[in-house]
Amino acid sequence: MAHRSENSEPLSERRLDVRNWNDLLHIDGAKENVYIFHFDTETPYSLTETDDISFNTERFFSKLSDECVICFIVSSENALNLIPRFQKSLFFKLWISIRRDKPVVRECELPNNHIGLVIFTKYKTSLAHCKTRIAYTCCPACKKTTKDYGGKKHLYSPYGTLMSDVWRDITYQPDIFPSGIIERLRDLFGLPPYKIVNYIDLRQLTGSKYDRNAEKKDVAKNFAIADPGESRLVNADCFKAFKEMPDNSVDFAFADPPYNIKKKYQNWDDAIDIREYFRWCDKWLDELARIVRPGRTVAVINIPLWLVRHFQHIKYKLDFQSWITWEALGLPVRKIMPAHYCILCMSKGKARGAVGVTEKINWDTRYLELNMLKQWYCNRKSCANLRNSAKITDREALTDLWWDIHRLKHNSNRVDHPCQLPPQLMRRLIALYTLEGECVLDPFNGAGTTTLVARELGRRFIGFELSENYHKIALDRHHDLESGADPFAKRKCTPDAKNSRVKRLKKQKYAVPKKTLQLEVKRIAGQIGRVPTREDVKKHSKHPFSYYEEYFADWGEVCSAVGDKGMKEESDTEYEEPGHKQLALFERLGKYELKSARLREFS
Repeated sequence: MAHRSENSEPLSERRLDVRNWNDLLHIDGAKENVYIFHFDTETPYSLTETDDISFNTERFFSKLSDECVICFIVSSENALNLIPRFQKSLFFKLWISIRRDKPVVRECELPNNHIGLVIFTKYKTSLAHCKTRIAYTCCPACKKTTKDYGGKKHLYSPYGTLMSDVWRDITYQPDIFPSGIIERLRDLFGLPPYKIVNYIDLRQLTGSKYDRNAEKKDVAKNFAIADPGESRLVNADCFKAFKEMPDNSVDFAFADPPYNIKKKYQNWDDAIDIREYFRWCDKWLDELARIVRPGRTVAVINIPLWLVRHFQHIKYKLDFQSWITWEALGLPVRKIMPAHYCILCMSKGKARGAVGVTEKINWDTRYLELNMLKQWYCNRKSCANLRNSAKITDREALTDLWWDIHRLKHNSNRVDHPCQLPPQLMRRLIALYTLEGECVLDPFNGAGTTTLVARELGRRFIGFELSENYHKIALDRHHDLESGADPFAKRKCTPDAKNSRVKRLKKQKYAVPKKTLQLEVKRIAGQIGRVPTREDVKKHSKHPFSYYEEYFADWGEVCSAVGDKGMKEESDTEYEEPGHKQLALFERLGKYELKSARLREFS
């Protein structure tokens, strides 16, 4: 484990002995402390409004100080049911996915490779915590940082990146005390008024267990299977288009709906009243449950809390299959960067499961996405070529924790749509849950990524899209595919649609590189002893001030190299195979030099 929390006074640790629910209720909760409840992560529970978990924990929460933080170590499946219970008396803040030490193999499904650390508070305002960085990791093949920082190394901390809500540098082992998780939380919340982290092991107390497989029924005999018809793109509101779809006709339904977080779509308000938003979601979820064939999968991607709400609605019609954590770093909008995007997979009755795994086709070269890039290997093309020539095995079996598929960031990979999913993600999902010739449906098809990938993989497809403009983009891209062109190839034009609120600068030639200007501002900061103002830069810079105004989106970007910034992108160690300990980077932190290197285990 390698992390660093700024201005943190690590909390002391206390393990509370709770042998029955009465012991829990006798704990003094009047002080401002952090509580960690450890639930059984290996067994699903049958949770009701009146079970022991709900009844006793809610009584305990009512006693807590208004400043308390409450964390739950829990499986994803149980979290889906626990979160709505706890929201009655607590405020949800964060769902962190933590990698397991060893994946749990599940029959016909993706191996489970993560558990949840769900964080609530008694207070309503934003989560208070110390700014925490995770040490850089190095590719064991090329020895460079796992992430390619390109020409922007001068903008990054010498130590590491801001912590996100997906933790892979530490692991969870169900049979031992979670010391790594607790140590990180002691540092993360090491600020006033907190003094103590209280660990409470509830694994022997949690509610009645149930056999998930025993409840599944084979509903195929109860429903007639319908033909969905030919592949097609439909320019219409999804509810109008759903009316033309027969029951039990689709083999895989995938939904990437608007998230109601103020994205700028055409023909859609992405900031409606939240109750109205969920009523709308409930309607299309019901339609997906109607049209999917028995045993087949419905997959919905969204932020964790929204998927909790979707699950609560649809769990009476569909059965839980998998919670896929996709580590897809979004905009750095807080001190814990949002990377935990999730895909909730549900089946209609007894699941056929992940046929891409069960049919043993995952080593086929056509289905490269069904094998994951091993943890800590980088995506640099030069390094991949090196690994191939050296015959280094850099792939491993797929689990439900995905870190090797990245968002589309560069404009050359995007079309005129604000929220494009990478084609690699859809190739993995479609190859995982369908066979050739089967039918894939996307009710929010947008610019056509889902249907294009389905066509590439030899599946039938149906895509609904409300916007006439997005529908035309999808049609054009399908025409490119049929003509032999690559619809996902890089483009020379810049799309009008944006996926962030950061101002897009016009294309231009730089008389002086932006890096040179940022390092000049850093020099000025060292000279005057503070972050420079515009007047300071006008006075001290060797370059015309107009460059700073024309080349950067805002003054924050101009000054982004100021402070403890500047990293090395290569380690000082020789190449070592994964599985061996490797020295982390030696870094210079201001005037101080790290006196020792941290050891990292590659798995």
